[in-house]
Amino acid sequence: MALCLAATGCVGADSGQRRPAEEETPRGNDFRGLNVTLVQYRSAEGSRSIDVQVTNTRSVAIRVTAVRLYWPGFTDQPATPKDTTFAVGQTIDLDTTYGTARCDADLGAAPFVVLTIDGAGAQRVELDGHGKALLRRLQAHECYLERVAEVASIELGPSFRTVFVRTREYLAGSLLVTRPPSSADGRHVALGVTGLSGSVLVDFSAAGVKLPVILRPAGDTLRIPVVIGSSGRCDAHARAESKQTFSFGVFVRLPGEPVQRVIVSPDRSTQARSLALIDRACG
Repeated sequence: MALCLAATGCVGADSGQRRPAEEETPRGNDFRGLNVTLVQYRSAEGSRSIDVQVTNTRSVAIRVTAVRLYWPGFTDQPATPKDTTFAVGQTIDLDTTYGTARCDADLGAAPFVVLTIDGAGAQRVELDGHGKALLRRLQAHECYLERVAEVASIELGPSFRTVFVRTREYLAGSLLVTRPPSSADGRHVALGVTGLSGSVLVDFSAAGVKLPVILRPAGDTLRIPVVIGSSGRCDAHARAESKQTFSFGVFVRLPGEPVQRVIVSPDRSTQARSLALIDRACG
């Protein structure tokens, strides 16, 4: 192709140079004696953080000094430095990051990991089936969200007020689903909001309206009344370990496609008011 995106690190075919990824990616045989998969814990959902989980099945210890993911479905990221020694049989998670999705990429090539190993240099290591499948799901989800963004933006309204329902305290506001002015094609696509979810500590639900509701092709804005309240989890473990307290889920559906989760978060002021509400609810 004649066009090339700067973000991918492309250079002209006649420049005599290769992409940095091509220079750094081992092209030889896979490094043997390691089991490698990918995991993304709940605390990392919605971010670009992911763990490369490595099990050393070799007969000697190894020391890993860097880790990096490769796959055409995401833009390349720099290697993440490490100083991690794996005893024989030991399993350790190496946290790293992945890039933005390439939604028009050829996904035929299998994803793999490059581990820089003390005494062996950069080594290509194959991912197991679970790791490959996870990366493909993450890419498909991000590309779905791109298609959703072409149809409508989804965000919480800026104003929440205190209300009481049968003596229970809530913050009441709106979820706004709005057509972007720059997307002419998106105006002809319906978008359904099928459900809402809060977190371990926070109840986030529709108020006075039954889901699903649909932003019709002719509509510009869908305003869904919502409330934020305490989930009723007041135990010390839940309150101390909650990692994504204000990552609320909005489940949406494009015509002919499966339901996917979009994450929305209230502003800092509403978050502070919500935490105070939880404190009062928990006594």
